[in-house]
Amino acid sequence: MIKIGLVLLLVATTLVACTASDTQMERYAEKFVSPPITVAAKQLFIEYARDPEQAALQYAGHRLIISGTVHEIRDDNDFEPIIEFDVCEPDSFCFEGLVAQFSERRRQVVTAWQRGQEVTLLCYIPVDEGLGGFSVDSVVALRMCQPYN
Repeated sequence: MIKIGLVLLLVATTLVACTASDTQMERYAEKFVSPPITVAAKQLFIEYARDPEQAALQYAGHRLIISGTVHEIRDDNDFEPIIEFDVCEPDSFCFEGLVAQFSERRRQVVTAWQRGQEVTLLCYIPVDEGLGGFSVDSVVALRMCQPYN
């Protein structure tokens, strides 16, 4: 009798978890297919620095058309190409940054860019689920980026 009760409890818990997860995935999918939000790199960075929670409500899970100036081109810890946007005030040192990550297949395009060049990208803002979303304590990361014309 106890085993049957535990099995029923496990099944009920699984059904509730699947329903919540499906609903959450539907919300994320809806944001992903909605039209991209257009924003300047500096503006996005300022909004996250000013109020990370409000900015996450507005941008997390969305695609962005983001324009800005290339500050640096390098590889990330996974050896994928990234650019860091110039988001600091002139003649100041920043501890934070805005970084756009690309897949390996975009390496040739990304490495052809130069410091100081204006670029426009289509990127995805990750939903922070403990997997390394936005953090103005170090670096704000844009994922799945590609050049946008």
